[in-house]
Amino acid sequence: MAAEARLGTTEWMTPARFGGLGVWPRHLLLLGAMAGLLLWLCRADMLAIIDIWARTGAFHHCFLIPPIIGWLVWQRRSVLAMLTPEYAMSGVLLAGVGALLWLAGAAAYVALFRQAGLVIAGQGLVIALLGVPVARALAFPLVFALFLIPAGSEFEPILQLVTADIAVALLHGVGTPAVLEGVFIETPAGLFRVAEACSGTAFLLAMAAYAMLVAAMCFTRWRRRILFLAAAMLAALLTNGIRAFGIMELANRTSIHNPIVQDHVLYGWLLFALVLGLLMAGASRWFDRDPDAPPADARTLQGVGRGESGGRVVVPALLLALLLPRLWLVATAPVEAQIPPPVAPSVPGWHVLPGSFAGEWRPHFAGATWIGQWRYARGAATVDLAVVLFDRQEEGRELVGFGQGAVAPEDVWAHMANAAAPANGQGEWLRGPGGRARYVASWYLVGGAVTGNRVDAKLAAVRARLTGGGHGAAAILLSAPGGEDAARASGDFLRAAGSVQEMADRARRMR
Repeated sequence: MAAEARLGTTEWMTPARFGGLGVWPRHLLLLGAMAGLLLWLCRADMLAIIDIWARTGAFHHCFLIPPIIGWLVWQRRSVLAMLTPEYAMSGVLLAGVGALLWLAGAAAYVALFRQAGLVIAGQGLVIALLGVPVARALAFPLVFALFLIPAGSEFEPILQLVTADIAVALLHGVGTPAVLEGVFIETPAGLFRVAEACSGTAFLLAMAAYAMLVAAMCFTRWRRRILFLAAAMLAALLTNGIRAFGIMELANRTSIHNPIVQDHVLYGWLLFALVLGLLMAGASRWFDRDPDAPPADARTLQGVGRGESGGRVVVPALLLALLLPRLWLVATAPVEAQIPPPVAPSVPGWHVLPGSFAGEWRPHFAGATWIGQWRYARGAATVDLAVVLFDRQEEGRELVGFGQGAVAPEDVWAHMANAAAPANGQGEWLRGPGGRARYVASWYLVGGAVTGNRVDAKLAAVRARLTGGGHGAAAILLSAPGGEDAARASGDFLRAAGSVQEMADRARRMR
């Protein structure tokens, strides 16, 4: 104990050979300076993260993450005082991974990648400038920092379907008639739609952060931690399904205008709080960590990182890792030309119906430079063609992004099911007012690639941007009302047009 006390005070107070500062102050000053540089370089992404926390209900809990991290670090202050900070090249590698992820996000206009890159680069700074022993003492706070990233809303479509399945199963279980079509549930009280806000994403993300904290603070055995996390996630999923079932069943037994039905989000959070309390009460008998036990043992951490590179190598390497992505984007920035509006491409055997298009369905591509849409006819068959052009892509106006595509979020039309995909394309069925069905086939044209896969389109955009290929992109959407006859009409139209690329070139007046 005396040796540990001497290490905790002597290492902190001993002047360093450079600048007369103690070891800890020098490393903390460097960490503060590098963190300030990182936040300045990524200031737009940092502000975007905070804005998402404030605007999106699924991430309101993220405002609690920074103070929790501060509290976790403060808990470890006695352990940290016994350690000597050092430099670690492994942290530079992690910061480089974060920087590359940020670069990929900047090239693909994916805010989530940039935001994740910012957080991961910050974790790398801590490891690089404080060393592996200190990083091991701070292992859980560093991992917990991943909850700062506003990720998870990408699973909303899947969670909508899961919630709908659970709700319908429970409705059937109590004898209430219910018909499920995608995210639509038809009951005697009316037609319900499991919207994005009702997907349970907020429950699941908040529960994940809370369960991770409880698992670290209340358990020592990994098996119990994993079981608690799994039980918490399952409880969140089931709770949201039960909430949706309860709202619909209440509407069927009383009225769809019942105040509880109208304020179902508030009552959902009350149900979530109840389930959280029951979960903790049920798991408390297996808590095996002493609340007064230190979070780490300094004696097992001493010397773990010895032999790693010194500051004269680590600091310049960090600067290079943080600045190189910005320099690359500047060096490969293309000069974009203005593009004219598209024209209706000629298709043998089909003719454009006279007058401007005034259809009931329109695709949603916010920020597009031009959207041309025409209705073609051949005999009794009709097909709607939409050509979407972007002269450049940037934040808020990407070809592939949230809400971009055949339907807008919270539109009267909604995705119902996937359909047979045409060559290199994507097929889907939409459901509109009155239960009307519509077939839509979509293609993305980016960097010379033609694909219906959103991920492939993003990757093509990254390749084009990082090699100076430009920001421009296009989308082609064929649509027709009806059932299988609509899909056949769209296929006939595409065969007559020749190919998607030829159709896009004619619309863009390239041939």
